[in-house]
Amino acid sequence: MIILAPHFVLTSRNLNFLIRLLDDYPNLYTDVSFGHPDFQVAGFERISNNSENFRKFMQKYRDRITFGTDMVITDHQSKSRTYLDNITLSYFDMLEKEEFTLPSELFKKMSRKSREKVDPNRIYKGLHLDDETLRMIYHDNAERIFWE
Repeated sequence: MIILAPHFVLTSRNLNFLIRLLDDYPNLYTDVSFGHPDFQVAGFERISNNSENFRKFMQKYRDRITFGTDMVITDHQSKSRTYLDNITLSYFDMLEKEEFTLPSELFKKMSRKSREKVDPNRIYKGLHLDDETLRMIYHDNAERIFWE
């Protein structure tokens, strides 16, 4: 049985524990999503502050990580096409670029308390993953898990 536990198995605060979980449970998979914009920005900050170790982690476990955004898509006006596009693109930026900034749409959806703690002009360090790793995260792993 394959277990797909989202949000870095809710352990991105402790990368060593996440590594131990994946080492101990070979059928455990995860995704790159963080959930609500408050959690997404906090997750991007953790990755930015520890980008080299997260890059090594992503490359080592690239066959057990899938792409995800954890967006609930509804017809509510707050879920505009621009918002959906920007959230998705921010995850692409985290994975693909050396540096990135957050879209203003993301800040609009954060709680006021969280917004007060975040510099909207901060430049985050991305993971700048290689093409093979990206292909596996974006496509191959999901195909293997869900269609084989």
